[in-house]
Amino acid sequence: MSARVTVCVLLYGDYPTLAKRCIESILQAAWFDDVNIVVGLNAVAQVTKDYVYSTLGEYSRAVIVESDSNLRKYPMMREMFYGVGEAAKSDYIMWFDDDTFLISGSVSRQASWLSTLVGQLGTSPGLLGRAYTIPWLGQQRSWVKSQPWYNSNTGIAPDKVSFIQGSWWLIQTAVLHNLNYPWLNLSHNGGDSMLGEACRHAGIKLINYTAGGVAVNADAAGKESAAPRRGVSEPQIGRNSAATSLDQATTLLHPADQLFSVGEHGLQYSPYSP
Repeated sequence: MSARVTVCVLLYGDYPTLAKRCIESILQAAWFDDVNIVVGLNAVAQVTKDYVYSTLGEYSRAVIVESDSNLRKYPMMREMFYGVGEAAKSDYIMWFDDDTFLISGSVSRQASWLSTLVGQLGTSPGLLGRAYTIPWLGQQRSWVKSQPWYNSNTGIAPDKVSFIQGSWWLIQTAVLHNLNYPWLNLSHNGGDSMLGEACRHAGIKLINYTAGGVAVNADAAGKESAAPRRGVSEPQIGRNSAATSLDQATTLLHPADQLFSVGEHGLQYSPYSP
């Protein structure tokens, strides 16, 4: 494909099975040789580190970013995006948390899948992935109004925030950098929903991916539903479940054209130059 794509994968902790499942699914995709890959090792176990280096250490298009201490998700993500050069050189960035993987034998492993996704994203600023809404929580409204990307002409979304679930997504690199995402004041939680609100203020479209082939926020058995993962119950956002009040209040968005597109007051973007 002509567009340059960097796949970014964040691995965390002593979960080598999740790490290997995610990485292997990407390596086995027919389009893998067309992409760069940046792997973040955030306080991972030695067995995970050994696996990553033995698998990707000699790969010319791979960059490995390490932190022995737990930086939390968004500081590590920022290091992967801005601290190394490969992501900045690409036209697009595809993000994977380690609990996400490409399903064997599915469309996501086929050679044409990546170029199809890029085509769906198009040339106007956009963010593609699993789209959801979530009610406003706590002081989020006040936080949004204090951010440099807040657009007073757009205002605060009245009841719920539309967003792309943070375990897997695709975005134009220039859009990511113009938003300066992830912001320095993010640590671990809430970054995906606030990115959705920032996109609304900047006139960036959200595209809901529904074609399948990607297991997002999946447990050890590959199920995207309430099940033990990392020792706790973490239902997929958007599923009805009694496990958490947050999950009860969250509703899956479908179809994508009921979201929003570039608005009248959208910000103007210029290509990013590292």
